[in-house]
Amino acid sequence: MMKKPTEVPSLKSMALALAKSRRHIPFWQDLIEKFIRNRLSAKTQKAYLGDLQQFFTWGKRNAVGQFEDIDMKKAIEYRDYLRSFGGRCTKGIPGEGSFATVGRKISALSSFFDFATREIFDLSGKTVPNPFRRIQRFRVDNSVTTTEALTKKELRQLMDHIDALPPTLINLRDRAIIKILFGLVIRNGALINLKGRDFYTQGDRFKIKYTDKGGKLFDEILHPLSAQALIDYLGAMEREGKVVMDDDPLFRPVHNRSNGHQGENTNKHLSVNQVTNILRRHCQRAGIGDWVTAHCAKATVTSELVERHGVHLAQRKTKHKKTDQVVAYYGKRREREVSAFDDLDYLVTDSPQTKTSQP
Repeated sequence: MMKKPTEVPSLKSMALALAKSRRHIPFWQDLIEKFIRNRLSAKTQKAYLGDLQQFFTWGKRNAVGQFEDIDMKKAIEYRDYLRSFGGRCTKGIPGEGSFATVGRKISALSSFFDFATREIFDLSGKTVPNPFRRIQRFRVDNSVTTTEALTKKELRQLMDHIDALPPTLINLRDRAIIKILFGLVIRNGALINLKGRDFYTQGDRFKIKYTDKGGKLFDEILHPLSAQALIDYLGAMEREGKVVMDDDPLFRPVHNRSNGHQGENTNKHLSVNQVTNILRRHCQRAGIGDWVTAHCAKATVTSELVERHGVHLAQRKTKHKKTDQVVAYYGKRREREVSAFDDLDYLVTDSPQTKTSQP
């Protein structure tokens, strides 16, 4: 669930640390804190703080001591620095930043300096340009995706596997998780933060309410079989004396790995890695492989929606702003199921054309 802004740890101290290299520390601290607190999602707040921290750390080493020092030339230098060293660290060595990563970090800085220039103008009447607004950014093709959806055959294998599992508490929990991942378009982060009150009835239908990326709230009707899988799991929890109350995590560990005893200190949310491991474990046992992620589930559901209801409804249900990504998910799946090159029948050595061409 989305955290309240007041729950973000040590925001004031982090803002002060970022402001220390600026002149008029109280002003910059207040500016940074207001900008970060204005973000609705705790994850977005954390990401923006990290982007500002990285930029100001670079600035200390590159003669950027105050706002006026950040001109277009410095902005370009920082963009190029991110391209060369803004990626993930491997053994302590930073790698290249992808076009998407560089673009996201530059966008965060552009948003911050837009906010800063407005605040400066309101306080002093002085107009200061935003250097990050004017620099060229790397073009990212959003129509290309590396995420692969499950084919229809693989999807059937997975569903047959989880439906045939013995009805133990762990299996019922895993089946409910997988049925929801492949019955909605929901991210790992939203799934693990579900609470008991987020699963409810409306008329004769079952619904799930969840908070998605950017703090967006969604309220979706569950497929009857997804709802039944969740009811079976909750019934098993009740029989084990672990009734899921309104404020309890909907999905939780069955065993406490710290002491190995079942049922002790397990009233907590699953982690993203735990959900990924659950999905991969069952996909591997179903003969699909261990490459599947929650994002693959999203791509799979999107592909099914495109086939059944068309691109525009799939776009609306998957919360994408444009149809490009929806089409990319579906195209990637079709490429896995049937290659366009399979129709090149002239490659067959015993085709009639080949026979007639031989002397």
